[in-house]
Amino acid sequence: MTQTKILTERMELITEHEGEERTFYLFGHGVYNDLGSQIEEAGMKRANLGEVISSVHEAFKENSRYSEEKQDKIKEILKQNWFYGFTESIVLPNQDVIYAYDAPTKADEININDHNIERILRDNTEKRVSFGYKTGVQSLEEFRANQYLTLLAGEEGARKAAEIASKFRLNPYLGSPSKQKNEPLKTVSALDSDCYLGDGLRVDGDDRGNYSGGFALGYVGKKISPQTFIKSLNKTQQTSEETLSKEEIIKKAKKEIEERYIDDIVERFRNIDLD
Repeated sequence: MTQTKILTERMELITEHEGEERTFYLFGHGVYNDLGSQIEEAGMKRANLGEVISSVHEAFKENSRYSEEKQDKIKEILKQNWFYGFTESIVLPNQDVIYAYDAPTKADEININDHNIERILRDNTEKRVSFGYKTGVQSLEEFRANQYLTLLAGEEGARKAAEIASKFRLNPYLGSPSKQKNEPLKTVSALDSDCYLGDGLRVDGDDRGNYSGGFALGYVGKKISPQTFIKSLNKTQQTSEETLSKEEIIKKAKKEIEERYIDDIVERFRNIDLD
């Protein structure tokens, strides 16, 4: 078997999303922006949170399309690392709503420092909900019906996320940005099994994307040559192998997971209004 065939087989994830068969490819690990660049350099588009959830959901199905090796890999990433989804949230100062939008390319991202940010959000996304939805640990029923989860992942994504969450020992967790007083805030989405806090699914809309333990998915949005795709995979693999040993990668990932959740807790206390 050629190297090209081996790499392609290991990276390819075929599942159903929004009523049609979809093929995704695994990238990682890295920080949010670097993973996005790798995906676009391979001629692909960046999978949003709903698409990531569909791909992960396939690994938990009784009659999964994935091989046992692929199922184990997905579950390992959930446990030891996390998946980034290219769905971003924006909160503007002194507003009671939160916006969300998908960013399949870097060009689709919204600059929160643009002085026309309110008009841009109004013109480019109808995806918004008012604060007041439940955050943190919640029942499967609350999780499934949560307005913010549906905002991030769509109705299909919320349903599939709840089905994934039912496979874990503890109830799921939903993270969200808080209301902002002074500056606009933009965050990204992540999915993991909450390995630092306990054995339960975690969907986080409040991730900053700056830790390198994340993985992401790309999909073919236009025709690309196999040579372009494989060249990108080789580059990603060689960079990882040349810079860190397996033990160093695991140690670094664990440290970043701890820091990520500590940052999350600190941010929540910072945004508590004590007045």
